[in-house]
Amino acid sequence: MWTDRDLVTDCLVAEKALAHHYSTAVEHTDDGALMQTLMNLCADAQQNRLQIYQLMHRRGWYNPSQADPMTVAQSAQKFTQTHHQLQSQVGWNQGPSGIQGTFRTI
Repeated sequence: MWTDRDLVTDCLVAEKALAHHYSTAVEHTDDGALMQTLMNLCADAQQNRLQIYQLMHRRGWYNPSQADPMTVAQSAQKFTQTHHQLQSQVGWNQGPSGIQGTFRTI
């Protein structure tokens, strides 16, 4: 038998998955109208996720601990370094028009 907490937790997991899948689908379409629809659906799923989280938090069912500012700063620095390393490894740079995402000619 599912409790209210189990049901709401399942809804939270489902909304997170929906948002992830919509976001992934956006990355794989070149149709502007479809992309906008998927982005709107993703935003809706994120809004639902936030409302579910807030409900769970109010009821004491979801209380993530506060992150240590030093740990956050270290993680951000590590992410930035990894991001720059990956960009340089695949030859991703800023193109002549200033648009991110052009490849260097080899």
